[in-house]
Amino acid sequence: LRDCSKQVESSLSQGSGVNNTETVDLDLQIWREIETIFEKGEYTPWANAWAGMFVAALRTMRMKALRVARYLAKKKLGKMHPSEVSEDIGTALYGDLMASTVYGFPMQHMCNYEKRSIAEGAKYYFEEAIESSKSTDYACDSKTESWEVQFMIGKCCEKIASTLCEEIYQSDVSQTKRMYETMMTAAIDNYAAALGDAQKAEKAGGGQDNKNGGSSHGSREVLYRLHATRFKALLSAIRQAADERGLAETEACRISSTSWFDGSNKLQASDDDIRHNIWDLYVDCVQGLSSCRKGISYFHRAAYRLAQALHWAPAFHDPCFSLHTGSIESIPSSKRERISELDKNSFAECAASVIGTLFDKKRSHLVAVWVTTSTAPPPFEVLNDSVRKYDALRLKYIRAFVDTMIRCKQRDKIETFLSWAASSSQDLAGFYEASAMTFQGGHIGKSLLSGSGFLTKVQRAAMTALAKMILQDLAEMKKDGIIEHARKLLKDDFKLSHNLFLRLHSTPEEIQRAAHSNKPLDEVIAYCRCYLSIQSGRINDSINLNGSIDNAMLSSLLEGASEKAKEMFPAKKNKLKTLKRQAEDA
Repeated sequence: LRDCSKQVESSLSQGSGVNNTETVDLDLQIWREIETIFEKGEYTPWANAWAGMFVAALRTMRMKALRVARYLAKKKLGKMHPSEVSEDIGTALYGDLMASTVYGFPMQHMCNYEKRSIAEGAKYYFEEAIESSKSTDYACDSKTESWEVQFMIGKCCEKIASTLCEEIYQSDVSQTKRMYETMMTAAIDNYAAALGDAQKAEKAGGGQDNKNGGSSHGSREVLYRLHATRFKALLSAIRQAADERGLAETEACRISSTSWFDGSNKLQASDDDIRHNIWDLYVDCVQGLSSCRKGISYFHRAAYRLAQALHWAPAFHDPCFSLHTGSIESIPSSKRERISELDKNSFAECAASVIGTLFDKKRSHLVAVWVTTSTAPPPFEVLNDSVRKYDALRLKYIRAFVDTMIRCKQRDKIETFLSWAASSSQDLAGFYEASAMTFQGGHIGKSLLSGSGFLTKVQRAAMTALAKMILQDLAEMKKDGIIEHARKLLKDDFKLSHNLFLRLHSTPEEIQRAAHSNKPLDEVIAYCRCYLSIQSGRINDSINLNGSIDNAMLSSLLEGASEKAKEMFPAKKNKLKTLKRQAEDA
C-alpha cells in the first residue's frame, strides 16, 4: 500500500506539471492530506483512508460495466437478457446502502437524502427487471424470478420509508397521507404479492420453502419480512412522544392492517378503541413471526424479531408502561393468552427463552448465524453473502442477547459469553488493525478502547453490560444500605470490575484520552466506584469520567484501585497475570 501511495504521488505530480488542471491539483492536495495522516504515525486511519477510495473506485467500475452490459443486452448484442442485468444493477445499488457509508475520502455517514436516492434507483432497476422479463423479443430466456425481485422492491420501499419517518403527522385525515405511510404500505403490498407468487412457485415445484439454514428461506423469508415490517411500523408508533402517539398509532393501524397473518384476528378489531386495534395487530404480527420460527427452528431473523416483540409486549398494552418493572400479570389474561410465548414470569424471560436459542453453544459459533449461497443466488442472498453483513447481523443479535440478560439479571451467562469471545481467534478487522500498528516498528495495539473489529465490539458489549450490572448493584446498596449481604456483593463486584479493567488492556494514558473524548467507560467507572466504596465504607457514586476529569486524579484512582485489588485478591494475582500473558501471546 505504501508503494502504491508513492506511485500515485508520482503520477499526480507529473500530471500537475504537464496539464496543470484543477482536477489533478485537487487530487494531489487530497493525496497530501492523506499523507499527513501517515506522517503522524496514525497508520490504521491512513490505511482506512486508502481503503475507502479503493472501495469507491471498484464500485464505480462495477456500475459502469453493468450499464454497458445493460445497453448491449437491450441492443440484443451478446447472450444476456436485459432483465438479468437490470436485476444485477438493482442488487449492486441496494448493496451500496449497507452500513450507511459513503466511500471515498473522507468516508462519511450516509444522510437520509443519499439513502433515499440510492434506494429509489435500486427500485427503478428492479421494476425494470420484472417488466423486461415478460418480453419475448430476445433470443435467450430470462432467468429472473419475479417474486424474488418483487421482494427486493418491497425492501427498497421500506428503505425509502425509513428516511421519511421524521415527517410531520397530518392531524386532518382528509389531507394527503405522509410519504412514510405511502412507502410502508407499498412495501407491505409488494411483500404480500411476492409471498403469493413464491408459494405458488414452491407448490408447482412440488417442494416446500428452502430449509438449508442459510441466508434465505424461500417463501418463509418473505412471510417473515411481511410481518416484521408490520411489527416495526407498530413499534415505531407506540414509541412516539405522547402528543403525537395518537396520530402515529392511527397511521400504523392503517399500514399494518393491509395484510393479516390470521384472518380471525381481524374480526376482533374495532375502530372505536385504538388500544384494542393495536393489540390485535400486534398479536397477528407475533403469530406470523412465531410461525416462521416454528417452521424453521434455526431461522435467526425470526428468533431475533420475535424476542424483540415479546420484550415490548407491555408497551403495546399500554405505551406508558415501564419495561423495567412489573410482571407478566400486568397484561390481562384475556389478552395474554392469545400469545403462547408469554408463559414466563416476566417479559424479559419470555424474550430470553427465544433469543437464547441462538446462544446455546451447540455449534462453534458465538451466535448461531451462518450463510450458504446457492449456485444461482437471488438478490437477497447476494446481499447477505458478505462479511460486513454477516458481522452486522451477529453483533445485532449479541447486543440484544446481552441486553436481555441484563434485564433477567443473569450475570453468569454474560460472563460465560465473554469468555467465549475472549478465547476466539482474531478476526480479519482486528488483524488488519494490528498489522497497521506494527508498520515501521510500531507496537501491536491491544487496547479495547481503540479497536474497531467485530470481536472488540463483542467483548466491549459484554464487558459494558457487566459494568452496568455492577453500577446497578451499587445504586441499590446506596438505597438500602451496606448490610452483611451487601458487603460480600461489594467485594464480588470489585473483583469483577478489576477483571474487566484488566481485559481492557489499556494504559492510564489511553483511558484518559478516551475519557476526554467522552467515550463510554462503564468498566472504569464501576472499578473506581467499587474501590472508593470499599475504602470509605459507604457507596460512592460521584465518580463520572468525562472530558473535565483531572488526569492526575484519574491516574491516582486507578493506581489505588490496582493496589487494593492486589491486597484483597492475592490468590487471583498470578492467574490474572497468566491471562494477560496468554492474551499478549495470542
